Amino acid sequence: MSKRLILKVSLIIILCGYVSVVCYAQEQDIAESFGMYSKCIDYYHQGKLYEAKETLERAVRLDSRNDEAQGYLDLVNAELNLREK
Repeated sequence: MSKRLILKVSLIIILCGYVSVVCYAQEQDIAESFGMYSKCIDYYHQGKLYEAKETLERAVRLDSRNDEAQGYLDLVNAELNLREK
């Protein structure tokens, strides 16, 4: 085998490994975000709005595409604003 071919194959293997690690990390963030979202719903129904807000903010930071968490965060923020008035 030529050195060029070996180099190309090596680069492909390294890139595939990197992509796998990145995808795995993103999947972990999505799963953790969903877990936080589920926990915040319990907080919300218990009336623990500050705990719900903090948990939701972390969930949204982990997965900005978590629309459910963002929706609940908007709801919690609106309720907190109403309580302050």
